[in-house]
Amino acid sequence: MTETINPAGAMIGAALVDDDLALVAGWSERLLPGSGELKIGGQLIGTARIHTWPRVAEGAESYWFVAAISGPEVMRLGGIATLTSPNKRMRYELQAPRPSLDFAGLLAELAILAQGEPALLGFLEQILLEDPTPAAAPPCSPCSRRRCRWMAIWKFWATATARW
Repeated sequence: MTETINPAGAMIGAALVDDDLALVAGWSERLLPGSGELKIGGQLIGTARIHTWPRVAEGAESYWFVAAISGPEVMRLGGIATLTSPNKRMRYELQAPRPSLDFAGLLAELAILAQGEPALLGFLEQILLEDPTPAAAPPCSPCSRRRCRWMAIWKFWATATARW
């Protein structure tokens, strides 16, 4: 039997990285699974890989998270999203924001949060450096160039905030 959980929380933002990849950041009172399927209105939007870490907030237990959502329907994000854990035992209902094109702005927010979670940089590098283009595609495909630009922006923000 699947248990549905509606955790309290808030979204910092969401941004499109590419045609098939969005990043969503926020916090939740419950620890989210490391991965799962994401649906909106019963329709599969994509798969999510999630990095979480403890959030210190006035004694209440809660968690920051960054979710990388990949799939052909990521542009349809927005509204009540259902995240189903890989073992199908838990289903989380969360308010998902519509992703913006302001990826640099979201990275600026994440760079500030990353000061308390150094593993976030590794998670984002892994997500951003993956190249979803088929092996037969040219190495300089538009998808690869976009992800490389975002990676450069992320490294800039991470380096800049480490000096603050």
